Amino acid sequence: MVWMDAVIHWVHLMAAATWVGGMIFTALLLNPLLKNMSPEIRMPLIRALGVRFKYAEWGCLAALALTGTYKLSRIGAWGPIFEGSFGAILSLKLLLTAAMVALSLLHSFLWGPGLTVATPGTEDFARLRRRTIFWARVNLSLGLVVVFCAALLRMNPL
Repeated sequence: MVWMDAVIHWVHLMAAATWVGGMIFTALLLNPLLKNMSPEIRMPLIRALGVRFKYAEWGCLAALALTGTYKLSRIGAWGPIFEGSFGAILSLKLLLTAAMVALSLLHSFLWGPGLTVATPGTEDFARLRRRTIFWARVNLSLGLVVVFCAALLRMNPL
């Protein structure tokens, strides 16, 4: 059982690293690089990358849900795990993760596709772009807090 628990934990960590790491890569490296490209080059590239990242993102979220549920089941009784400081941190982590999933749904299926069909240089495009960038930054910030909560949980066992 120790090996299985280690593999489950590893998959959980890799999925979180891929999801949050993809957002960090996009924010710190990709977007600044693409910012200087013409819309004719930038938009098809963003569309293609968005579609590929969407599959990776939702695969990671599925892995996180499955492995996270398994990890919680291994802790013990559901009620007591939400008590004390461990429970408060776990509750915050789950709440912030739910907010990230909601923002990811909006980005993947509403804002991102809307931005790719809008005409660059128009006010509509600029408004959609500002909104998308703002919420992507919020989502990344939430992701960093979730990872910090995970670190706190490892340092604060039941």
